[in-house]
Formats: sequence, C-alpha cells, structure tokens
Amino acid sequence: MTGLLRPVWMRRQLSGPWRWSGAGWQWWLAGPDGRQPARCLDDYLHHDDSSAVVQLRAKQSRPRWCYRIDDLSGPEQHWFAKRMVLSRRQRPGALLGLSHRWVGLAHGSAEFHHALMLSQRTSLGVTMLALGERLESGMPAEQALISEWLGEWTTFGHALASSPGARRVALMSALMEALRQLYNAGICHMDLHPGNLLAPRARPGENDRPLQLKVIDCARVSLKAAPDAATAIHLGVLIHELNGKRDGLDPVLEQAAGHLLRAIVGHPGPAVERLLSLVLRYSTKKPFSRHSLIARSPERLPLDRIERELREMIARRPPQTIEPVMAGPELAALIETALDQAADIPMR
Repeated sequence: MTGLLRPVWMRRQLSGPWRWSGAGWQWWLAGPDGRQPARCLDDYLHHDDSSAVVQLRAKQSRPRWCYRIDDLSGPEQHWFAKRMVLSRRQRPGALLGLSHRWVGLAHGSAEFHHALMLSQRTSLGVTMLALGERLESGMPAEQALISEWLGEWTTFGHALASSPGARRVALMSALMEALRQLYNAGICHMDLHPGNLLAPRARPGENDRPLQLKVIDCARVSLKAAPDAATAIHLGVLIHELNGKRDGLDPVLEQAAGHLLRAIVGHPGPAVERLLSLVLRYSTKKPFSRHSLIARSPERLPLDRIERELREMIARRPPQTIEPVMAGPELAALIETALDQAADIPMR
C-alpha cells in the first residue's frame, strides 16, 4: 500500500525499493551506477563501520551527516552521500514527494526530485544515483542521497576570491550562463548563494572552453515563480553575499546588477527591478521567507510592506556583515567586463 502513495516521478524514474540487509533501509536507484555506492552505504548504516565510507562532516544545528564513499574494488572512484533525520512534519511530504510548508519543504525526496529535474532541464545539475530511506510506521524517518563525487570542485565564492583577473571574468560569464539556464528552465532555487554554486578548480588549458558551474542543495525549489522575479532573487542573493551581506549598496554595483538582470531577462518591469534592489540591499534569510517574494506576480507584491519588514528585521538582528569576496566597485567592474565580452557572442 505504501508504494501506491509514492510520487509518480519516483515510480517512473527510479527502480526499487531495494533492501539488502537488516539495517532497515530501502533504496531507490536512478540507474545501475547507483547500486554499488548504495550497497556500501547500506552496509555502513547496518554495522556503523565500513572501510569504504568516510564521514566528512556533520551539521551542528540539525541532524545531518555527509560521507565520501570509496570504490575499493578497482580504479580510484568516489561518491558523495548526505543523510538526514526528518522531523515528524517533514515525513508526510517525504512519503508523498510533496514540497510544501504544511508537509515540509526541505526533505530528501524534494531535493532528489529537484536535482533530477535540474539535470534534465539544464547542464547545471549534479548526477543523482540513489535515494535511501529508513521507514517508521510506513513513513520515511531518515533519508540518504547519493550523487557523483565533486571533490575537484570548489564553491563559487572561493573560486572568485582566489582566481586571477582573467579567470574571474570567465567565472562571471559562467554565472551569467547559469542564471540564464535557470531562467529558461523556469526554476527558482530559493537558496542560491555562492556556497551552493560550485566551480571546477583551475586546470591547465581550461581557457580553451567556457567554464561550467554546478548547482547543489536543491531542496527548496519553486517551479511556479515568475521567471523574471526568480532571476532577480537569484542575482540579488548572490551579489548581496558576494558583497559581504552589507545593509546598503554601492550605486555602481546596483547599476551593474541591473544591467546583468536585463541581459538575462530582456526587459524586466519596474516591479522586478525594485525586487532586485530590495534583495541586493537587505538580508532575506530566516526569519524572512523568500517564498513571500514569489507568492504573487511581481506587479502584485506589496513591495513597500516587504521593505518595511526587512528593515525591522535588520534592526532586531545582530550585524551579519562578513568580509566581501570582492569590494562593491570591483565586483561591479567585473560584471560590466563580462557583459562587454558577452555582447559580441550570440545568445544561446
């Protein structure tokens, strides 16, 4: 009976559920390549020990663990895994494959589905291999996601901070392409900060081809947002964090961000441009909900009330300013340079 409650995408795109041990876990595979890492992690979870599984880190604020799974049978190969404990409110959503504030937004089923969709609609996705679950009373109490290993990749923020000028321009061009792909695919990633964008580490000869970014942590994704508004949110959050989360904005950087928005969406309306300005200027992290920014069309958003709410939150919140990846004028100049280089290249 439980199988009939699973979402259509899970039953159509994944094989399973497979059970291999007494660990109490069952596994859904996206393809045959997921079987070996899933069996390795299942064995680790059964015995709490395995030479093939290395714990990388654990979240201090919530019960989550990350692992590297090693292929011990042949040439060096690794996979990445993330395990999470679900709250009781998240469990119905994980069972039914629904992402909603009433049944949980950030569970493994949502993240796996959104990551698959990202790979199908863009070139930004990470290859997902297997979804594991430990059930209690017929509902997922824990979930594990297994994907390709990206050990040779680094966060976009770190890549931008540590790269020379020419590669910085290439990275900004890659960011423009990533935002354009999300816009064309109708995907709004609700937490697209510089740590959730990955860039390949610099290698000899990479100047011969454009850089390609990867988008990770896809639990909070909306497919219903207006594409112009989604792009404004993506761009605003990224630049706000690259600029050190400052409450305020250099006019030159705001102007460059507007140019980049228009390069991606064409002719955004005044409401979308103001939405970009708000997300550039203010932190939109919790307790503020970014979902309120896509609840209506941009023209119907109560932007005056939203700005008052953001100002009040800033007044109550301890300062969050961090060292910027790049100073505002420097970041603005980088954006304009990338736009100038793209002007002679036909749009895809």
